[in-house]
Amino acid sequence: MKEVEGVDVVFVQPSTVEEERLAQFRYWMGTWVTDNLANGKIRPSPEPYVVGKGLKAVNTGLDMLIEGVSCKKLVVEVMQ
Repeated sequence: MKEVEGVDVVFVQPSTVEEERLAQFRYWMGTWVTDNLANGKIRPSPEPYVVGKGLKAVNTGLDMLIEGVSCKKLVVEVMQ
């Protein structure tokens, strides 16, 4: 594997026990990823492209997909 300066590659193997695997997934996605995205330790690639907010924006995103999207991570923000 080619090494790239400033990039760490890590292989993660989840537990084969379902309860443990679900607990790990909840931690990774609910805590670890959220915290590390917020503090800038990890960055999504490609960068996210916010299509809009709420369910109305889903159709806009789908229209963009139909037209063709290259190197974009389409995101619809969920309103609270």
